[in-house]
Amino acid sequence: MSTIATPAEVATAALGKEPTTDAEREEWARLRDVVAAERAASAPVLGAVHVLASIALGMYDAESLGGLQCVEVEAIADVLRAAGHDESAATIVEAHAHGDDDEHDEHHDRYVEIQAEHAAIDARISAERAASAPVRRCRECRAQIATDDMGAGYGMCGSCVHDAIRSGWEPGADA
Repeated sequence: MSTIATPAEVATAALGKEPTTDAEREEWARLRDVVAAERAASAPVLGAVHVLASIALGMYDAESLGGLQCVEVEAIADVLRAAGHDESAATIVEAHAHGDDDEHDEHHDRYVEIQAEHAAIDARISAERAASAPVRRCRECRAQIATDDMGAGYGMCGSCVHDAIRSGWEPGADA
């Protein structure tokens, strides 16, 4: 965020030079006083905007912003941007987009992108898990045992466990 000019600096800039005549000094003083009064009147609003900006950075989830409509989120973001809090504005718009699943909503395109990003991450994680998981083989038929196979705990595939039970074997008796 940039430094804000003082009322005196604003008055000098408005005149385009340092005041040299009595009329210029009066105009300079009037401008300075107007700027100071406007700043004093807007101080509570600016303070609230700064608080809102810090809160917005912690609102990065769709649930916090899910009850707001796009136009409401954009209005808040516009206020934050106007006060120089671009990161906070982007944060609340992005968080809102996470829940913008109605195809007619303003931020729906970003929602679709987010869903695609999440699907790609999930696919990558699944592939990494599959690549790092040891291949388990049935001790009877040597078929690969799926990790969710109920017979996997006996070192056999479900089919061999079924056959073994049918022939009188009790699971866990010799495992």
